[in-house]
Amino acid sequence: LRLDFQWCDGPGFSDPVFRHTLAELRIVVDGKPITRVFDGKARTTRDTVRVALYPLAEWFAARWWPLLEENRAVRRATREQYGKRHDLRHADDGFAFPSLSIIPEGRRVLLEWENRQFGTQQIEFLDEGSTYVSAPDVREVLADFIEAVLARLHAYGIEDTWLSSEWQTTANADAEEEDFCTAAGRLGLDPYDLSDDMADGLIRVSEGLPGQACEELLRAVAPENLLSDFAWVRKGLDEVGRSSEAGGELDRVRSVIGTIQRNTPWQEGYELARRVRKGLAIVDLVPLQFGATGIHIPLIHATDVPRGDLDGVVGSSCGAPLCCYTHKRRQASSQFVLARGLAFFLEANGALPTVVSSAAAEKQQRSRAFAAELLCPAGLIKADLSSDTVTQDELVDLAEKFEVSTYVIEHQIKNHRIAQIAESL
Repeated sequence: LRLDFQWCDGPGFSDPVFRHTLAELRIVVDGKPITRVFDGKARTTRDTVRVALYPLAEWFAARWWPLLEENRAVRRATREQYGKRHDLRHADDGFAFPSLSIIPEGRRVLLEWENRQFGTQQIEFLDEGSTYVSAPDVREVLADFIEAVLARLHAYGIEDTWLSSEWQTTANADAEEEDFCTAAGRLGLDPYDLSDDMADGLIRVSEGLPGQACEELLRAVAPENLLSDFAWVRKGLDEVGRSSEAGGELDRVRSVIGTIQRNTPWQEGYELARRVRKGLAIVDLVPLQFGATGIHIPLIHATDVPRGDLDGVVGSSCGAPLCCYTHKRRQASSQFVLARGLAFFLEANGALPTVVSSAAAEKQQRSRAFAAELLCPAGLIKADLSSDTVTQDELVDLAEKFEVSTYVIEHQIKNHRIAQIAESL
């Protein structure tokens, strides 16, 4: 990600912060300009737009923590609500900025851009696409951009701006304050504009859960459900910790996987599952039931259901190195949670205890991919197909064979591009 710009004269603006930050802006992702526009007035295509950079820098600074920390979570916000914190189109202030969404998922950030038209200005952004970039790189690029805008204003003697004071507060945060701001950002909140109750709740959650569990909880819940879902997770951890049921063979599983090369979260999950099946000599075993492999993971069923996108809690217990707590009652669903718990267990030290959720965060993505490939390998699904089109009835048959939900089968087929899925009539 690059934000390239050249300053221009802006004599037509009465506001000095706009006048002195007018520039030709080119946003480049993977070497390609996503600011490529068709100018209807000039009847030309160009790679830059002429805009004032101050409103964009102010937009970055005002949303800094959620912009860089808040992943997508189904029950937290609608796409439009999420977009107001993550899509540059909401920074326009009358200027033609592209629709570029900045979507954190952990160590990487998903960038998505799409076609956008400005009828009154006769300008159309032409390109659309998506890619992943390094989260630290995005942070550095945006910080450098804000600093450049402030330096431009300071050169003209303009120092008393909202951006200047806000950025000074953000950039000078100490380690403890940054931890608090990061936690608020994961909830989609501005840490400098919290109610006392919400601030106290965040502190309570941060102090009441181990780091990994706290992080994954914040990535999955809505602010209004924070304390109730925290209580659910806390109860789950307590029950897991007290369980005396014995587990089995998990050390053997860990011993056969070796080192997984860094890749996308889902590719890491797929590879990890293949290593487990190969290492345990169960490559063709269908359906995979943990008991039949000698692996035993204690499972505790919750008596209540959380409000957020939480599927379960996993941690070590008195009797087992891995124990799972879930509200899922159907066997296929609880089996999937067990498999996801195994993925967290097989990670590097420090991954447990943690929360299993449906949030679009990379550790959750990795565990979902692992569970899907462990329980219903793409190669075995493909071997069962008689054509390159799968009917809804065939989805049901496959789900019954592998003892998973049709949802998992469908995603395996789509994600591995095994076949086309016929729509229901």
